[in-house]
Amino acid sequence: MAELGPYLRGERERQGASLELMQQRTKIQRRYLQAIESGDYGALPGAFYARAFIRSYAEALGLDAEDVFRQYGHELPEPRQQPAEMPSRASRKQTRSRSQQGRPQQKKKKTSFLPFIFALIFLLIIGAGIWLLFQNVSSDTQTEQQSDEGTGVQFESGSPEEEGGGASEESAENSPDNNTGSGGGEDESTEEEDPADADIQLEETSSEGDNASYDVIGAETFELVMSFSGNSYVDVTDAGGEMLDMFPSQSDGDELEETYEEEEITVNVGNTNNMELTVNGREFTYPSDGTHQVITFTAVPEE
Repeated sequence: MAELGPYLRGERERQGASLELMQQRTKIQRRYLQAIESGDYGALPGAFYARAFIRSYAEALGLDAEDVFRQYGHELPEPRQQPAEMPSRASRKQTRSRSQQGRPQQKKKKTSFLPFIFALIFLLIIGAGIWLLFQNVSSDTQTEQQSDEGTGVQFESGSPEEEGGGASEESAENSPDNNTGSGGGEDESTEEEDPADADIQLEETSSEGDNASYDVIGAETFELVMSFSGNSYVDVTDAGGEMLDMFPSQSDGDELEETYEEEEITVNVGNTNNMELTVNGREFTYPSDGTHQVITFTAVPEE
C-alpha cells in the first residue's frame, strides 16, 4: 500500500494549504498533485517526472526531499534515463549576481596601475620644480656677486635694510588681518550638525498562532534579504493575495534580495528554522516557534 501520497496530503492539510496554492508554488498541474497524493504514479508523464514532481512537492511543503526519498523511495518507479536537471530560478539569479560582481573586479585590475602613474607624474613635477628653483638661486647668486664686485659695497647682517624688513614682517604678523584665531574658533563652533538618518521601526500589530502582522514605520518600499541555512520555501503576495514571487526550493547557502514597491506584502515561510529574514535593514525575529509562519508587513510612512 502506498504511504508516500497520504503522508504528503496529511502534511499539506496540516499546514492549511489547498491544492490550488500548491499548484501555484510548484507549477505542477492539480491533476498530477492529486495523482501523487493518491499514489497513482502511472498517471504522471513518466518515471523521472514522478520523482521530480514529488521532490518539488516536498520542498514546497518545507520538507527535506532526500529524507522523503530515503523513507518512501521504494514506492517510486525507477527512471530509464534522467535528463539533465534544469537549474532553479534562485541558482540562475545567483549566477547572474556572481557574474555582475566579477565585472567591477576586472575593471579594478585594469585601473590598478593608475596610482603609480599619478605618483610618477607627481615626482616628476616636484623634481622639475626643485631644478628650476636651483637654477634661479644660482642665477641670483651670480648677479649679487657681480653687483658687489662692481660697487665695492658690502652689507653687514645687522644693516638697517634687514632690520627694517624684520620690523615690517613682525608688524605684518601682528596685523588685525592675521589675528583670526578667535574668529576661526567661533566659526567652527557654529557648524551645523548633520541630522540623524531616519530609522525604520518594526511594530507588531496582531499575532494569532503562526500568523502575525507588523507595521514597518518609516518605510515606503520593502527591501527583503532572505538567507537560507537549509531546505525551505518562501512566497510573497500583495494585499489582494496576488503572487508577487515564489521560491519553492532553497537550500543551505542560498540568499535572496528582493524589493517590493507595495503598501502591504505577506511573506509565507515554509521552514523558519532554515531561513533568516531582514526587512529594510532590520533583522526580523519570528513571533512564534512554529516551523511554518505567515507574516504580513504594512508600510507606514513617517508623518
